Amino acid sequence: MRIALGHSSNPNTEKAIEDLIASCQRELGRHPPDLGIFFTSRMETDFHAALERILGQWPDLQLVGCSTDGEISDIIPVSEDTLTLVLIQSDHICFGTGWGEDVSKDPEAAVRQAVDSAHAALNASANRKGTDDQPVFGIVLAEGLKIFGIDLDRSLCEALGEEFPIVGGYAGDHFLLEYSCQFNGNRVLSDGLVIILASGPVQYSMGIGNGRRPVGNSFAVTSHEGNVVREIDGMPILDFYDHYLGANQEEYLQFPLAVMMDDQFILRAPAFINHENASIAFCGTFPPAPRVRLTEFDHGSIIQAAERTTISALERYPGPAPDLALLFSCTSRRHILGLNTAQEHSALLQFKANHPAFRFCGMYAYGELCPKQGQGPTLFHNDSYVVLLLGEDA
Repeated sequence: MRIALGHSSNPNTEKAIEDLIASCQRELGRHPPDLGIFFTSRMETDFHAALERILGQWPDLQLVGCSTDGEISDIIPVSEDTLTLVLIQSDHICFGTGWGEDVSKDPEAAVRQAVDSAHAALNASANRKGTDDQPVFGIVLAEGLKIFGIDLDRSLCEALGEEFPIVGGYAGDHFLLEYSCQFNGNRVLSDGLVIILASGPVQYSMGIGNGRRPVGNSFAVTSHEGNVVREIDGMPILDFYDHYLGANQEEYLQFPLAVMMDDQFILRAPAFINHENASIAFCGTFPPAPRVRLTEFDHGSIIQAAERTTISALERYPGPAPDLALLFSCTSRRHILGLNTAQEHSALLQFKANHPAFRFCGMYAYGELCPKQGQGPTLFHNDSYVVLLLGEDA
C-alpha cells in the first residue's frame, strides 16, 4: 500500500489545491491512486471546482470527503481553515465508493443507495485487479447537522450486517452551524452520506475512547422522543440540570450524559435548549428505556483517552506496522483542549518518529461512528476519538 498526503494552509484556495496535488504527486510518482479522501473546513471553497481539479489530475480516482470543523495530519497535527488530501494506492486492495442523498428525510433509502453504489464500484475494482470483492470494513462520512434525531448507525448495520465494522464521522462546517457538505467524485451533497468499502488483503484495527467519567447515580430517562429529552427520573430536564450543574446553562453543553449499556456507555451531548417546551435536544438518539449518568472530565483524561485508544489499536493491529491512520475526533474535544489539542495525537506522532513512512490524516467531526471498543455493532458517539489503522497483508 502506498500513501500520499498533502495538507495546505495557503490562504489562496486555488493555490492550496495545487499544493495538495504537487505534494501527493511527488510521493506517488507514476502510481495512479485508487482512493482519495479530501477534508476541509474552509467553507467558502468552491467545492465543485476543487474536486474537479483533483479529478483532472487523476481522472480514475475514487474521490470522497466532506467539510469539517478542523483538519488533522502528520504535516499539521491540528488546524482549521486548511485543506487535506490523502491518496491510497494498492495493487491488490480494492475500494468502492458510493453516495446517498436526503439522508435526513429517508435514512434507509439513502444508506441503501450509498451501499449499493459502493458495492458496484467495489466489484468493478475487484474485477480489474482480479481480487476478492467481499468488503471487510467501511468508512462513512455523513451529514452533520440534520440527522441527530435519526438512527443512522442502525440503518448502516441493517444494510451491511450487525457485526460489519464501520468507522467515520459527521461532516462539520467550521462551527458555523449552517450546513455541511459531503463529496463523491465531483458531486457536492448536503444532507447526504458517502461510504467507502474495502476488500482484498487489507489489514486493519480500530478503536475509540473519550476520557469522560460517569459519576453518581444512574437515572431513568422518563420522557424522550428520538434525541429530545423532557424528563429524567420524572424531573423536567432543565430542573435536573439546574439541580446538579447549576443555573449556568452554557455549561450544560460541556457535560454529556453517559448512556449506560451493560458495563459500558456511549455519550450523548446536549446540543440545543428549548425553553418553550422545556426540553433539550441531544446530538444523537437514545435507546428504549435508557438509563443515564452525569459525567466529569479534565484535560488530562481527554488526552490520555486518545493515547490509550491509539496504543490499543496499534497493539491489536494484525501486521508488522500500519501504513495509515484515519482519525475522526469530535469537535468538542478541540474546543475544550484549545492549544493543547495536538496532544491528542502524541502517540501517533511518536509512532511516526519510529516509522517514518507511516502517515495519518483526519477530521474534527460533529459526531463519530465506531463499534464499542472497536468490536461489535457500529454505534454513533459524541465527544469521542476514533482511530482506524490500515495496511496491506504482504
